Amino acid sequence: MVLNENFLSDLEKLPPPKNQQQTFMEIAGYPHSENICSKILQFYLTPTNEHGFGRLLLDSLVMLIDRELVADKQNIEVWREVRTSGNKRIDLVIVSDNYIIGIENKVLAKVNNPFCDYTTYLRSLSKSSKKSIKYYCR
Repeated sequence: MVLNENFLSDLEKLPPPKNQQQTFMEIAGYPHSENICSKILQFYLTPTNEHGFGRLLLDSLVMLIDRELVADKQNIEVWREVRTSGNKRIDLVIVSDNYIIGIENKVLAKVNNPFCDYTTYLRSLSKSSKKSIKYYCR
């Protein structure tokens, strides 16, 4: 996609957005709950769930992380609140035939997590040297 050279200056000319409507999370009273966000992410990142997107959302996330990790017809599992050997919890773990991805959600919270423990646990899941371990916070 080629952007018009005036694109950024044209964006600055747009009027400020009107008051934004509440999200369904805010209406439900859970706008900043990491557990609720993890449940929603788990649902949409699991290709076999009844959302109708199949692998689209998972493949999009994986491509953003590393284009080489995307592969067709992999076995995929998405786990939530995974307990490590250090008795800590990783918000989401995605395990496929070719990769393992750990995701730590941060919703209005400081990053103060035992990432070394998380990495050790994710590596323990890898039964072959072919798997790649990625770890991301959002």
